[in-house]
Amino acid sequence: MLNIENDAKAEGRRRFIDDVGRYFAGWGLGPALGRIWAYLLLSPRPASLDLIATDLGISKSGASVTTRQLEQFLLARRSGQPGTRRALYEANPMSGRFFDQILSTYRELTRLLEAGAAVSPDDAVRTRLEGSVEFFRAWVDELEKLIGRVEEARRSEVRR
Repeated sequence: MLNIENDAKAEGRRRFIDDVGRYFAGWGLGPALGRIWAYLLLSPRPASLDLIATDLGISKSGASVTTRQLEQFLLARRSGQPGTRRALYEANPMSGRFFDQILSTYRELTRLLEAGAAVSPDDAVRTRLEGSVEFFRAWVDELEKLIGRVEEARRSEVRR
């Protein structure tokens, strides 16, 4: 159980969970997704749906739907509890698929902006769209480099 009620750091943990929820909501992903991921990041061991729901004050069905979404993004992984059918969840702090999805979204947006620039009604509009294309291309390139560095650091760590 993640003690979010009874010790000196509890307020900070609650604030972290709520802040991550608001961050995810800002991306249109829903605050529950961020709150549960933050909860799992803080959890010292895998947590059951019952525990997640109780600690966060949400329904078990809501926790179930949201943990499945976290699994789809590879932000969480599920394991079984020996001797039962109960699932336990833990966080994946760095998830390739989550960032791959962000990259895919921005690649698609870049493609759409390029198409818009090709059919723009005048030079000012074309210039504005081309500037957006350049920005998103640079953003994608830098995120790809960052992911590559993180993955290489992980591989190096494993080899040690």
